[in-house]
Amino acid sequence: MRRITAVILLMVSIAFIACGGGGGSGSKHIPEGTLLVTVNDVSDDSAVENARISVYNDKNLITENGTTDIQGEFECSLIPGSYYVVVTAQGYNPVPLTNQSAIPFEIVDQKITTESVLLDASPDTGDTGQLSGIVMTPAPDFDGVSNVLIIAEDSAQNLLASGISGANGDFSLFNVEPGSYTLSAYRSGYRQVSESVAVDVVKEGIHEQNDIEIEAHDNADLSGQVTFLAITNGIVDMTLIHPETLDTLPGLTTLNDINNDYFLPSVPPGTYIAWASFRNDGYVMDPDRIFKFGLPEITFTDNSSDQELDFSVTGAVTITDPTNEADLVVPQFIHTDSPTFTWEKYPSAHEYIIEVYDSQGNTIWGGFDAAGVVQHLQITANQTSVNFNFDGSATESLQDGETYRWKIYADDDDALNIQTLISSSEDLMGLFTYIQN
Repeated sequence: MRRITAVILLMVSIAFIACGGGGGSGSKHIPEGTLLVTVNDVSDDSAVENARISVYNDKNLITENGTTDIQGEFECSLIPGSYYVVVTAQGYNPVPLTNQSAIPFEIVDQKITTESVLLDASPDTGDTGQLSGIVMTPAPDFDGVSNVLIIAEDSAQNLLASGISGANGDFSLFNVEPGSYTLSAYRSGYRQVSESVAVDVVKEGIHEQNDIEIEAHDNADLSGQVTFLAITNGIVDMTLIHPETLDTLPGLTTLNDINNDYFLPSVPPGTYIAWASFRNDGYVMDPDRIFKFGLPEITFTDNSSDQELDFSVTGAVTITDPTNEADLVVPQFIHTDSPTFTWEKYPSAHEYIIEVYDSQGNTIWGGFDAAGVVQHLQITANQTSVNFNFDGSATESLQDGETYRWKIYADDDDALNIQTLISSSEDLMGLFTYIQN
């Protein structure tokens, strides 16, 4: 069985440090904070130079991007709010990993927020190359377009790479296997002017200036309604995602209104996964429907008319400890390497499945495989707590100073392994950092 929600990968340690003051007594203060991203090799803690840093806001749009210096650092100023970063570098696995999602953090006025990112060297990148270029409007302007999703696809081997264009329309795709690729571009309100761009990648090669032209266009819109199953109505987010890379399409995230309707404008041609309720809002997309029919997909063509798609969401399993607060994604500190995970009993649940991830998104205990085989001893419907590694099946112990995330799933049948997942805890909850006494 395919997991119904993306695993959260980027476990953040956030330090707020006082920052120098501004102008004189008569000056008008403009709220602004500082983001400092440090990137190191996980094997020896050495600095990673020329790693590409993309900073996204809460609308999944890039606000800043650049590369790390010789100290492995990247710094920028941001207005207060919620952000997340994506880090890529040649020879390393990206953070977050492909098909995964990042943990957001808060920028605070006159404070420095430090994001420490560790990159794992990829064993399969020795023969790979890079793709670089610019996304721009057609002649005569040739203006760079930011926040465009770039997908490189090898149709013969079904190999994929992806990235988002920066402030000047520039993009870089790392660790691309040698071969022939086509480049495609996606953003709300735009469509690609010509056929997908063909490009060849060679071993250790860097291809510059693979330009892609897109134009502003009033494409077809997507709208629909959200149904809340046996729960009080609320506000959830709707997002379109690329079905192969699971990248969010820039500009195609919105919320339902007071009538539970939603609207996503000018969807570019393509086939996408439609996703509802990713944020900490007390809801998750109906896992029973996904179990039976798969994730909802929708296709737009060059000549599509406006389309409609409805969603059903249900109440999330509430986790109580250890976890971050719902409105502040900052890990809770714990001081034991065998914490007790607690949650509230979920109606109709006959068993629970727990999963613990490390800071790189690897499962170190529990979970289930694609066939629905649970990887720990059974947790019955009467239980609302378990100790970490109670069955001795964890692949590693908790490490001092490391950040983790845990998640709980509710199954509707206590027969062996998963029958139907009726709910889960939310993807942006369950963060904790282990600190030895």
